[in-house]
Amino acid sequence: MTGSLLVFGAALLLAGLALDPFFPIVKKIWSSSMTLFAGGISVLLMALFYWLIDVKHIWKHTEWLKYFGMNSIAAYFIGETIRFTSIPESLLFGFERWLGPWYPLLLVAGEVTILFLILKVLYKRGIFLKV
Repeated sequence: MTGSLLVFGAALLLAGLALDPFFPIVKKIWSSSMTLFAGGISVLLMALFYWLIDVKHIWKHTEWLKYFGMNSIAAYFIGETIRFTSIPESLLFGFERWLGPWYPLLLVAGEVTILFLILKVLYKRGIFLKV
């Protein structure tokens, strides 16, 4: 199973790179080469996590993946409709000039942390959004 995923992921990745000279990899418009390239990366990551969790039984530090995976619709909906930047901006107020290019990254990390905590509460209470 892992071998098939690796071959398929690599094939998608290479197909995306092969199409790049003709249809550039552009995320903003999701060109066909971008779709193949992103699909290849996704399948390779799936192979990695399948191998780690299902084959090698290394799941001690993977609990957090369940929070996002079991409530991915809620994560997407909350992440797209509510911006939590005011909280990290309040905590990091005045540090922008010292953090330089790291400041926006820390703001996003703060937003993801807040989203993670919300998803953890939803998971622990057994609340899952379904379509």
